[in-house]
Amino acid sequence: MPVYYFVIGMMYILIGFFSAILFYYVFHKRFLGNFWAALAVGVIGSIAGGFADYLFGGAFRFLSNLFNSMNLFPPLFISLFLVWLYHKLSTVRDE
Repeated sequence: MPVYYFVIGMMYILIGFFSAILFYYVFHKRFLGNFWAALAVGVIGSIAGGFADYLFGGAFRFLSNLFNSMNLFPPLFISLFLVWLYHKLSTVRDE
């Protein structure tokens, strides 16, 4: 049983890491705190997505499951959303 929770925790961390890499290196977005802050926000967003899946699981049942153990889409979407939102909040507009 501990391996089950370890794998799920690692998936949340990897999803957050993927979100931070996507926004910081692929989309070349700037963040307050650079990559490390984006990584922290991505992991927090991924965990929040997992919590949303736990609370609103009935609404997400039509989404596919990863290895029939966890719903992949809520942590991925919320993690990406929070990294995007953090980018919008940490950018300084030149006017």
